[in-house]
Amino acid sequence: MNRALISAIVTIALFVSSVPATAQLTTYGSFEDISLLGSGARPRGMGGAFIGVAEGPEAAYWNPAGLVYLKEGKATFGFLSNSSEVDREFPNRYLPGNVVNYKLDNSSNVFNFVAMANPFRYSGIDLAVGICYQRVMDFNRKYDADLPSFERIYTNRDGAEALSFALAAKPIDYFSLGAALNVYFGGFEENTYVNDPPSWFEIEGDTVFIAYHENVKAKFSGANLKLGGLFDYRDFKLGFTLFTPFQLKEKFTIISSNISDYYIPIFGKNEAGVIFNFDNKIEYPWMYGVGASYRLADKLLLAADFETKLFSKSEITYPTDVLHPTSPDTTEDLEWEDINQYRVGMEYLLETEFAQIPIRVGYRNDPKVYTDILDEDIDTTGSTIDFRKGDQVVGYVISLGTGFYHKEYLLDFAYEFGTATRARQGENQGVPFDTESKEKLSLFFISAGVRF
Repeated sequence: MNRALISAIVTIALFVSSVPATAQLTTYGSFEDISLLGSGARPRGMGGAFIGVAEGPEAAYWNPAGLVYLKEGKATFGFLSNSSEVDREFPNRYLPGNVVNYKLDNSSNVFNFVAMANPFRYSGIDLAVGICYQRVMDFNRKYDADLPSFERIYTNRDGAEALSFALAAKPIDYFSLGAALNVYFGGFEENTYVNDPPSWFEIEGDTVFIAYHENVKAKFSGANLKLGGLFDYRDFKLGFTLFTPFQLKEKFTIISSNISDYYIPIFGKNEAGVIFNFDNKIEYPWMYGVGASYRLADKLLLAADFETKLFSKSEITYPTDVLHPTSPDTTEDLEWEDINQYRVGMEYLLETEFAQIPIRVGYRNDPKVYTDILDEDIDTTGSTIDFRKGDQVVGYVISLGTGFYHKEYLLDFAYEFGTATRARQGENQGVPFDTESKEKLSLFFISAGVRF
């Protein structure tokens, strides 16, 4: 038995399966939301149409220029319950004609948002400061795929967080400016248990069955600015935002452990595994937004936003040889698509004897950074040797919201649901396939606040 050859094959197999979460978001991405959309039950209940509303401490992230219009200090925190899932379907690379089906469970419950802001006046100028924490990317997901050719148990938890420090000023009547420094941190931990197909390791007439455990830990870091402006005249507002590009750094530690009965030279026969450390850098692009809102008779608020995010400019930089992290870096185009998103929403205030009850509804399109996959050609080794990009995957999201406002206490609720479908077509070792994966979005937000 050629153990050196087995060692090389297993090493390649491990690294192919262990591409970290953000690096997976290339043409073959899997419905992760990396668009950095803001949070808060009120904005999300209005479909995310909040650039031209920009009220409350949530504005520190959505449009910092709006903070200066606060009448008093305000603090709020939010909770997110995610029950989304993805029905995944794709060709089984090792069994032509067979289709892989399993459910990717994105469920999680997290405190995802805290914000506080306070207005003040200095030298005759209206000013405001704010601070906001939120989870901007959530990687919580899991699946258990027990399939004819392999078994894989996968879990991932946590995500990328942002802390925003905002300042707003109103230099002239009807117009304000704001800026927020966004500091990114957080990370994720990913665990995969795999029994891979014996056909991968048939060498010199012997079939080797490999099982392994892989643990991936990542830490994020980065910073950028969000600049905003807001024109406010009577019942009409017009806002704009500019999100500066930045580099999201990812520091990875990967531990790959042999848990099969077969001795593999690179791993030996122990659970301790082999440790790999390396860094990635993802280039996040310029993002521009504009939004408008109009209030009718103090009861009805209408809002609409348009935002473009130039993800086609994004690149990833990583070590050329992950076994030797000091090797020269390689930079590649991620081949992402630009995101052009429109968002519309409305809010109606019901007045009761004891409280105000807002009723909200919203809608947004949900473009992804990836496309359908067409004319994919999978060879006898299970490798994709060619494909072409199809149409950009675009879903939709509908929002509903309400709340309860009594004196200085505020309580908001929002529910989002939507769907997006990704097609994958081609030939697997000469056998045609036509599959699709479908995301079912289901998010429930709660925000509680107080005026002071």
